[in-house]
Amino acid sequence: MSAVRAALEVRSAAQEFAAAHHMGLQIHIGLNTGPAAVGMLETTGEYTAVGDTVNVAGRMAQVVPGGGILVAQATYPPGTRRLQPAGLCRPWR
Repeated sequence: MSAVRAALEVRSAAQEFAAAHHMGLQIHIGLNTGPAAVGMLETTGEYTAVGDTVNVAGRMAQVVPGGGILVAQATYPPGTRRLQPAGLCRPWR
């Protein structure tokens, strides 16, 4: 559940930044669990993560409303204590 807490903190920080700078910034967060390859890309020198797990999380972020957090069932399994302290945070099935 630390990933969910981190996502809530990131969303909160983005909201504070947007308010302080008078911006209409809203982030979209998708959380997924699974294998991913991480490392430095030879072509750009960027440190990144790749793989199906990352791709699914990216697609989840595309469909959640602005300011929302969409959590895959693998990340938020059934029977887990519900976490909704800051608004939109729900399991994706």
